[in-house]
Amino acid sequence: MRSSTAMVISFGLLTAVLAGCDGGRTAIPSGAQQVHVVVTGDDVRLEPATAHAGDIYVVVETPGSNVTFTQKKSTAEATPGPLSNDDLARLALGDTQGTAMTCCFGTGEPYGNVHKVVLGAGKYLFLTDSPEALADRSGGVVPQGSMAVLEVRP
Repeated sequence: MRSSTAMVISFGLLTAVLAGCDGGRTAIPSGAQQVHVVVTGDDVRLEPATAHAGDIYVVVETPGSNVTFTQKKSTAEATPGPLSNDDLARLALGDTQGTAMTCCFGTGEPYGNVHKVVLGAGKYLFLTDSPEALADRSGGVVPQGSMAVLEVRP
């Protein structure tokens, strides 16, 4: 009796966890800010490359592609935020210290190609792969086209 009760509880917990990850697609409200991400090979482009602080819907336009979204996060306890010019320079060399990366925004299942982010004013980075991998493939420097900076204005 005890093992069947444990199995029912375990199954119930698993069902609850899976229900929380419903795989639903993010709907874009009418008039919401959108930033479209276009990936061509190892290049990434943002349209537009500027937005206003607040809710931003990132739309990955290239089927089958993924992008890495990077913010500053100096400690595990810190709240993620915008990158400084020094952070961007270090990331261009593959140095990810003091950053937080969300990998991967993409077009694959189950989440679709739209991702909502809430951002404050500053700079944020989109890459076609991790900075370390890009730098390793390119002689220690991330190729310019593999990075796209989103400038968020107040």
